Amino acid sequence: MTDLINLIYTSKAVRPMNSDDFLRLLNPARENNHRHQINGMLLHQRQAFLQVLEGRKTVIEALFRSIVNDKRHTDVTLLLKRPIAVREYADWDLKFVDLDTINLSKVKGYTTYAKTAIDPNHFEMSRFTYTFLAVFRDLKL
Repeated sequence: MTDLINLIYTSKAVRPMNSDDFLRLLNPARENNHRHQINGMLLHQRQAFLQVLEGRKTVIEALFRSIVNDKRHTDVTLLLKRPIAVREYADWDLKFVDLDTINLSKVKGYTTYAKTAIDPNHFEMSRFTYTFLAVFRDLKL
């Protein structure tokens, strides 16, 4: 039995973010993730975030507790948490996609999934969530 899990959540930034804000967020997060063997992806759209994290269960659960307490965002909503045998995001310490800056109609596999705003109410079904994330996991930036 593996102790690997992936965890998916949504949240909302307390204020609009610019490229400098993203760098201040992403650089330390990537260093921390690398150090703790955490992989994943962070999607951003109009102050909303959707993130998937993968790693050892105890590490991911501790990280999620710190995310919940992080004052830079609010409305943190756990969507899914499941054991995994293989990491789907093993190539990235933290892939980042800002949906506000890309032309989604040019994304390979563009479907109605990509038209969905990041909102926890849209991600109630796990199949929908994993399909939505796969569109951007496989996106070559």
